[in-house]
Amino acid sequence: MKTLLENWRRYLKEGPLDDFAEYSPEPEPYSPSVGYGLKNKQPTFVRDITGIMSKTKDSWVIITVGNLNGIEREIESSYFRNWLREKNYPANSKIVVVGSHAYAGDLTHPTWIVHDILGHSSGKKYLDNLGYTQGAGHWITEKRFRKTMILKIHSLLRSRGVQVSNASDDFDKLYDIFACIILEEITREEMLALTSSPEEEEFVNGMVDFCQSWVDSIPSDNSKATILQLW
Repeated sequence: MKTLLENWRRYLKEGPLDDFAEYSPEPEPYSPSVGYGLKNKQPTFVRDITGIMSKTKDSWVIITVGNLNGIEREIESSYFRNWLREKNYPANSKIVVVGSHAYAGDLTHPTWIVHDILGHSSGKKYLDNLGYTQGAGHWITEKRFRKTMILKIHSLLRSRGVQVSNASDDFDKLYDIFACIILEEITREEMLALTSSPEEEEFVNGMVDFCQSWVDSIPSDNSKATILQLW
């Protein structure tokens, strides 16, 4: 019986989301990141995010922080390292620290928090690598097929009722798509089936390849934290 209970506890811990944690050495947060404090305000917050991330193969730990000032130095500090060690997360956990503030009026529903943390951080990196550091707007309108494919893919996600597909603006729909690729809510093959030209196929393959590389770039190591810049 003891072995059965231990295995059950281990099963419960080894889901795709190991924790949605809050880190703040100071008693009161004064420069919080996106998502900080929400799990205390919304009773089902962590459960809902765990459900949204249920299809991912990797083990994730998302850490929100109460003070973003000097966060690069902070995660290298002995205080943070000891705090992280004491959490005793599974050895292969991908530890990510939310490194951006929320904008005034940003939605705080779990679907939007996942959209912001995974969709925006990966999408921003993708666009930065292409030289579009000011966001997705011009990049989308520059080539008509990009908007066409974004609308096709997003429409498919909405038709399935995928939780992280609530955006109404074209630029935000792109970040929905990035989040959903990472969450494994849509496959390369399903998106390629929507294409009708070589450039659309290249568009899909480029996004999927990037998302795979982005996920792989985050160490599966419970002693290493990766800061995500959302915007």
